[in-house]
Amino acid sequence: KTFWLTYSGLYRGELDHERILSMLMSKGALAEYSIGREHHKEESVGDKDKDEHWHVYVAFENKKNIKSPRYFDMLGDGTYGSRRLHCTIMSCKTKQDRINRINYTMKED
Repeated sequence: KTFWLTYSGLYRGELDHERILSMLMSKGALAEYSIGREHHKEESVGDKDKDEHWHVYVAFENKKNIKSPRYFDMLGDGTYGSRRLHCTIMSCKTKQDRINRINYTMKED
């Protein structure tokens, strides 16, 4: 029901808040969510142009039984071709997980 998603290794502007929210809403009714962008200094990433990533906390109103690791995949905005943007998916099991994830998404954006 609650998930922590990380889309990493993105070009700046390849994803945005509205596109992520639209994708989440297409997956079912949302109970709550928090979306945040994070930038890394050029020296901390292999490709200096891919310094952006997004963290997403999402809770759906109904239980989700997700088996596919590509369930939350998105396509890039087309600027860099039709890249499939894959995220890591983790579940949030405790109230403290929820608090930590929401706080983390708000740290930079």
